[in-house]
Amino acid sequence: PVTAYYFNLVSVIGLLTNVVIVPMAGLVVTGGLVAFFVSLFSKAVAGFLLAAAGVFIEGIVFLCTPLEKLPYSAVTVATPSLAVVAMYYLGSSLVREMVVHEAFRAKLRPYGSAVLVGGGLLVGTLFLLAPGGPRPLEIVFLDVGQGDAIVLHTPQGRTVLVDGGGTPAWQRGDFRVGRDVVVPYLEKKGIRSVDLLISTHPDTDHVQGLEDVLQAMAVGTVLIPPKEIFAEGYERLLQLADAKKVPVREVAAGDRLRLGEDLEITVLNPPGRGPVFASAPDNNHSLVLQVRYGSAGIWLTGDIEIEGLQRLLEEENLGACHVFKAPHHGSHTGYYEPFLDAISPVAVVLSVGRNSFGHPSPQVVRYWEERGVAVYRTDEHGAVTVVTDGRTMKIIPFIPGGEKREGAMGRRF
Repeated sequence: PVTAYYFNLVSVIGLLTNVVIVPMAGLVVTGGLVAFFVSLFSKAVAGFLLAAAGVFIEGIVFLCTPLEKLPYSAVTVATPSLAVVAMYYLGSSLVREMVVHEAFRAKLRPYGSAVLVGGGLLVGTLFLLAPGGPRPLEIVFLDVGQGDAIVLHTPQGRTVLVDGGGTPAWQRGDFRVGRDVVVPYLEKKGIRSVDLLISTHPDTDHVQGLEDVLQAMAVGTVLIPPKEIFAEGYERLLQLADAKKVPVREVAAGDRLRLGEDLEITVLNPPGRGPVFASAPDNNHSLVLQVRYGSAGIWLTGDIEIEGLQRLLEEENLGACHVFKAPHHGSHTGYYEPFLDAISPVAVVLSVGRNSFGHPSPQVVRYWEERGVAVYRTDEHGAVTVVTDGRTMKIIPFIPGGEKREGAMGRRF
């Protein structure tokens, strides 16, 4: 349970290997401790003891390295609650006492029936107290630095991933946002497959993480804007999808994705299957998605800029917008006041990290703050979670503090 809680892994092979490895590890610890005290008197002898301990360490590595590559040597699990961890250790202790100590078993025999009845009542009570009714829609804006990665957990238990972040080329090391942030988050939630993988556009800080997820997990369908619009950027994503036989669908304005009762995603941009925008074409042709659940509306805007926002404003009915993901990480290129005046969100989310572009623009932040709109930034609040039952909404930053709560928390539509 400890490894499940912290690492989301349960070692199956460890049940067998620990018979050999635990005694070896005990010798390593003992040898290291003895070497520490011996070093006070003789560094040569201490060095010999540490060398011997090193042999055992190499032996452990030699045994474990090939075993970890076996299928199902370790199983990925969701993070258990602390109550489950505590019940595991309590149950294990009781079982041990019953197996080892006859006196303990003798004491329990008269109460066997009572234990069974009490256990049944406890389980029944837990089921009765479990929350009933439909689950809410949960949208999580992950903290992936300078990029976007948004996870939708639907009431029906489906998982939708919109963009996956990406690691910039200038960042040194082998850290990858998709592999090291997005995939671990999904595993921590117990998610083994993604129903919909949606790419708003092929910029690295949006698409690279999707490639990592597609490589690591089962995916139902990949959705992208018409690829002919973009000169490049989708090559690897499409190669991975083809290799894993995952269907790829192109979508544009007017397409609708029905994910369940009262839950729908409407594509608002790009306007067609071919190029339309002259300025910043990759950004302005981003998918813009309106997520509707009941009366609640959440807008996911990719990196759309002013020219694209101008076209959206021409629509007669923009629809509900209670949570607005600011375009292009809060850049001034996504600041078009007539459009912003036309929507009235209760909260704005800025998916942003350390960057040299000046994101978010002080002008954008000031605009929303002056209007009393709650502003959430992933670089300050960490992951930002939106929970709605279609009538009310709750916004939960991972790191509380600094956000405006008035009107955004528990708002009824």
